[in-house]
Amino acid sequence: MAASKRVQFISHFLSRLRGYLVKGDTVQSSEKLYKAAEECVKALSERLRLPEVKDADEKGRWTVTLLERAVRKLSDKIGIDVQLGWDATNHLHV
Repeated sequence: MAASKRVQFISHFLSRLRGYLVKGDTVQSSEKLYKAAEECVKALSERLRLPEVKDADEKGRWTVTLLERAVRKLSDKIGIDVQLGWDATNHLHV
């Protein structure tokens, strides 16, 4: 997916997240936050050309295992905040 399309996708989820927060719907808010975080991981993985992108293309989708591997590699390259953010988002989602 093109980077600009992925950013639009992230913006869409964040916009919906705000709407659910206003309504007090914590379940849907958590779901939209997770989807936005997932798209951020994918976008950063594509930008940094991580091998997980090719693996996801070959499988036809991103799996939780691929996302987790990508998060670990992104944390090594960018910083621990990637892992901390992913962990917090994943905790809310579960």
